[in-house]
Amino acid sequence: MEEEVEEKTSEYLYLLYRNGKGEDKTLSQLGLLRKIKDAVKNNQEITKKKGDGYIQDRFINQMKAGEGTSFLNSYDFTKVKFALGKATVGGTFDGTIHRNDNGTTHFDGTITYQFYDKFTDPYDLFNAIPLDLNPDGKPYTITGQWTVRIKGDY
Repeated sequence: MEEEVEEKTSEYLYLLYRNGKGEDKTLSQLGLLRKIKDAVKNNQEITKKKGDGYIQDRFINQMKAGEGTSFLNSYDFTKVKFALGKATVGGTFDGTIHRNDNGTTHFDGTITYQFYDKFTDPYDLFNAIPLDLNPDGKPYTITGQWTVRIKGDY
């Protein structure tokens, strides 16, 4: 397992773009894995509309409703780490789901999360223009993966 380093600043991420060679990075290499994991579980500000709940809770509700055991969506991570802007998170549940007689749903398994962001065109963090101009740097990707154990009635 890759050891996580101290959290890098938004300026550091920009300098990787500006002075780097487009070398891809992981969340662990940037010291961001724990922060992103916590945001997926506990930060409703990154979902599309305030009040939509946490990503993990929304996924569990999706599965409870019988709407699939995987998801892939774009979220706004600027309040978690400004330099990230919008990034993609996906998840897949592997395990058992059982509907209880009392109306709850029992889960026993793991969610494997995937994170993907392409650090490109930092002058357009919110992707207002469909083109990536990159006048003074080389884009790179930021990826991450982690699992969360889910066991209990929801």
